[in-house]
Amino acid sequence: MKIHAELFLNTYEIKMFLSIGFKNKILTHDIIGIFSYKITSYLINSELLERKKREDLIVEISKKEKKSLILLKDGRMIASPIDIKTLNKRSFK
Repeated sequence: MKIHAELFLNTYEIKMFLSIGFKNKILTHDIIGIFSYKITSYLINSELLERKKREDLIVEISKKEKKSLILLKDGRMIASPIDIKTLNKRSFK
């Protein structure tokens, strides 16, 4: 399973992480939604995506084909090479 929990003994807090490829992981409670990158790029103006990339709001973790876009609470988007079905399975197990 790609989701794992880390127990911080001093605070007794369990944090769940989602692996998004290439040893990168994000906190699951920071995720607002997971979307298909291809569909999102058609629906959202491509100029807006380019502007967000320049403002460092979209983090590309790979030069491979981007298959999913993860929207976080702080307004950042992370482009992942892992498809949306796999990420959804990982995040809801």
